Amino acid sequence: MRRRDLLTYDVDQRRRPLAELNPRLLALLAVVLIVAALLVIWTATSAGSAPRHTVPATAGTPTTPPAASRPTSASPSAGVSSALPTLTGSDAVTSHGAPAGSTTAAARFVAAWLDVAPKTRKVQLEQTATAGLAEQLMLTSAANIPKAKAAGSPRVEDASEYSVQFLQVLTDGVRIRIYLVADPQARFGWVATSVEQA
Repeated sequence: MRRRDLLTYDVDQRRRPLAELNPRLLALLAVVLIVAALLVIWTATSAGSAPRHTVPATAGTPTTPPAASRPTSASPSAGVSSALPTLTGSDAVTSHGAPAGSTTAAARFVAAWLDVAPKTRKVQLEQTATAGLAEQLMLTSAANIPKAKAAGSPRVEDASEYSVQFLQVLTDGVRIRIYLVADPQARFGWVATSVEQA
């Protein structure tokens, strides 16, 4: 009589009934299907609804509604105030001017940004910008650094106690926008977080 080889298996052409499958495998399959169904439902319902909370591009700076949507009274003598609601919170605007030291920090950052000498540029950028921005700007080729100077002082566009946005015109006519945030450990008390062409 021929002996069966222990390394071979009987492969039956019949299909095994579902009840004979491993219960753990069935449970895992059920969980995967449920998670996939929930993901599809969640994606479908969230795609059609508006986001509940949006952060403006200039996060941290208060915004006012456009002039067309501001409430106005028909007659000032009617006793109804046409003033906008007062902003509250730790980042509310306290004045229309630049916070102390921010103009100097912006001017120093612009000078550092326009500096083409690698050694002095690196030191100045590290003093006036966040570490990430300074590193990113140091990777800029000297050929791509504008050959211009600041034309006048930076002008405040938007300011709060902890953040400020400046507009700087360069001698070649290019306008740049600089965003700064308060940093008590920084040399000038403020650091640039981004710079872009206006």
